[in-house]
Amino acid sequence: PGILVIVGTPASQSVEFWSAANPEKGSCVLKDYPRDMAYSPNVNFVSGQLVACSEGSCDTFQGGQWKHLVDTMDPTRILSSNAVNDHRMLLIGGLQADPDDPEITEWIPVDGSPAQPGPFNANANLHLHGEHCTIQTAPDRIVVTGGRRSNAEDYTYDYVAEYQLTGDFTETPLTPMLNSRFGHACGVYQGVGGQQVGSC
Repeated sequence: PGILVIVGTPASQSVEFWSAANPEKGSCVLKDYPRDMAYSPNVNFVSGQLVACSEGSCDTFQGGQWKHLVDTMDPTRILSSNAVNDHRMLLIGGLQADPDDPEITEWIPVDGSPAQPGPFNANANLHLHGEHCTIQTAPDRIVVTGGRRSNAEDYTYDYVAEYQLTGDFTETPLTPMLNSRFGHACGVYQGVGGQQVGSC
């Protein structure tokens, strides 16, 4: 068990693994990412593969090397989030060159096939334009928190909603956060009673 730390500012190509079990001897530096990726890259494990996406391209780490996987449908997407379902990564929202682009999400397969349109529409989900945070609470369910939109005077949101990643991809609004925020981190953990708890 550990944490993968990938790129950022100013180390926009650096990748390292930090071991939770043995921080001094279990940690290591991996091969640099092949290009600068400073604007909130999306990284996840999809069908056992490490996949990283940013600014028009997705890559996978195999055999100690980064290899190009697929180009994204939107070459300008930044500050988005992601989830994994059905052997593919879902890129969610983000800031795009065209804020009215209806393809606000897209599926990234790992079988070599091209990216495919995702289920959420920008016109109906303006809060997904960028810098929100996504928690995957189940294989087919995510919770999206906060964020901002590029065409509004009020850039911060207390928005919280659950999305189903199968069937009709329903959106269920949840209790708003106490403070509006964007560019934040979030996650999920087990409480003392064994219940699942989200945190931002």
